[in-house]
Amino acid sequence: LLEKHLSTAPKPPRELVPTVPAHLNDIALRLLEKDPNRRYGSARHLLDVLRAKGPRRLSLKGFPSRTAGRTAELARLRALVSGLKSSGRGAAVLLEGPSGLGKSRLLRELVVMARDEGLKVIGAICPANMAPYGGLRALLSALEAAGHALPATLQQLRLGEGDLEPYPVMAATRELLSSLGPTVVLLDDLHHADRGTLKVLEFLLRNHLQLQAEPLLFGFARQPPTAADPLETWLNDGAAALAERIELGPISIIAVEELLAQLLGDAPLLITLAQRLHQEGEGSPHLISEMIRGLAEEGVIFDEGGRWRLGLDERAVSHTPLPVPGSIREALKERLRGLKPEVLRVAALVALCPHEVTPDVILEATGGDEHALDDALEELTERGVLRVRQVGQEELLELSQARIRDVLVDSVPAGERAALHRRLGGALERLYRQRVSSVV
Repeated sequence: LLEKHLSTAPKPPRELVPTVPAHLNDIALRLLEKDPNRRYGSARHLLDVLRAKGPRRLSLKGFPSRTAGRTAELARLRALVSGLKSSGRGAAVLLEGPSGLGKSRLLRELVVMARDEGLKVIGAICPANMAPYGGLRALLSALEAAGHALPATLQQLRLGEGDLEPYPVMAATRELLSSLGPTVVLLDDLHHADRGTLKVLEFLLRNHLQLQAEPLLFGFARQPPTAADPLETWLNDGAAALAERIELGPISIIAVEELLAQLLGDAPLLITLAQRLHQEGEGSPHLISEMIRGLAEEGVIFDEGGRWRLGLDERAVSHTPLPVPGSIREALKERLRGLKPEVLRVAALVALCPHEVTPDVILEATGGDEHALDDALEELTERGVLRVRQVGQEELLELSQARIRDVLVDSVPAGERAALHRRLGGALERLYRQRVSSVV
């Protein structure tokens, strides 16, 4: 029996009952797939497929209507909220991942969970300028906006008046939070937090969670550190760690299908389009959602009598260039804004390469100024335009996002683009004359 369960495919329901509708037959077989990754992504995904056969009137406003591909993470957040509600058990959780992987959306899900349980929520975003106590000031402003009176010390800090000693600030913040009762305290973009904010937060976590067991749930989100981790003392003490870290990776193809199903239900070629979006969107839920919006903006996904339809055949789904949505294009342009022409030229050369490329090729193509190339690569890496991958003793350069290639290539006039292609070709020929096949 166990062997059959593991390896024998179930009989299609229509073989047993010929009157079972074809679409229900397919749904049942997918639910019985041996590989969990071939089943539906969630119960809501299944509901979208079932509803596809009935009336469907959805707007792009607010799309996507829910989070896809984060079932385990949502379950863990729900458990933390439940622990706070039922037993007053405090905790801290850190959501960590590159931009676009859904950290802020999960924090918003946490807000909904907390409010559904009748809990208070205080949330803020760390300002990018890393001003002294900038993140803490944002939290204090949120507390004041929620009707909580700030003591004189914290009011002075919020207004940026005077030069306050750290301990009075820490003590006053702890006392204020202790007076709130069961509360969820959220701070997004923690990677922008200054040293003063981080010191206060560490003090709060050590006191509230380790000493006083206050009914507070702290939720933070940040991008991974690029250098020494300022939160090392929070996270790397094993069972004594101050915060639980949840690392976010790319979502799965099934999760992309679930996003599409919110609009298209069980449309033909849905999984094929999901595979394409997953590849080009690199598993980023934000980028993929914006690409789906772009498909609707360009009429590839269109409204027909209140139902969304996909206007591509099988070949087109696999080969038609997918649009770069306006919002993503502008964000990528902003990342490139202010770069010197010679730095942009280096980025464009990498963009014109169909695969990863070594710095030696770019150096040869730009004329051989190694110091200038090092400076350009450092700036492009810091800006999030390029990333470097180490393979053995060799460094390989690639774009940080596939969609930035379109923006870079479009920014280069056709004549200059042809010249850059010639430079790349010449560099490859000179460097790899004896083994051209290995790089072409």
